[in-house]
Amino acid sequence: MNHEDQAKPSPIQAIANANVDPIFEAATQATEEAITNALVAAKTMTGANGARYFGIPHDELRSILKRYNRLEVTK
Repeated sequence: MNHEDQAKPSPIQAIANANVDPIFEAATQATEEAITNALVAAKTMTGANGARYFGIPHDELRSILKRYNRLEVTK
């Protein structure tokens, strides 16, 4: 949306796919990191109708991620 004082719309410039790919990759990595952090931070809880949801221990999650080559091991 343009500012009310703006007489005409701002021009739109196309961005080449090669320039957009790193942005999508960064968004994907940030989302993956946020999900991983949420899984580690979650505690076991009991919800509606007695439904039970379990937190995942950090070492178990690391093991699962490693098994599927989703964990970058840093030295």
